[in-house]
Amino acid sequence: MDRPGIVSVAASEIKLNLLRRHMDAVTWGEQFKRLAEARGVRLGSGKGDPSGKADTVSALSAELGVNARTAQRRIAAASLPEPEKQAIRDNKKTVTAALRDDKREKKRAAAKAGGG
Repeated sequence: MDRPGIVSVAASEIKLNLLRRHMDAVTWGEQFKRLAEARGVRLGSGKGDPSGKADTVSALSAELGVNARTAQRRIAAASLPEPEKQAIRDNKKTVTAALRDDKREKKRAAAKAGGG
């Protein structure tokens, strides 16, 4: 069963929601990830499609009027542990602060596991 029409409708609906921007950074990142998946954009590889046919995070974020770096931070925020996500949603932490704290916590945990 071919479903390109369904995917394009879903992608269009997600894009409209993102354009409205009435959502916190975590939710925006989660929705962007869904849009990227629907559009075939690979996240996190650091490389675009070698054929040049697929969208990139940069191109997709430009469509939404958002700087690519901002989009990457919001994508990263969507992958944070739930307490960090909630702190962002409650405006207790910025995305940058939550990402920094998560990175520090991972370093501490790694040091503790390795040197323990």
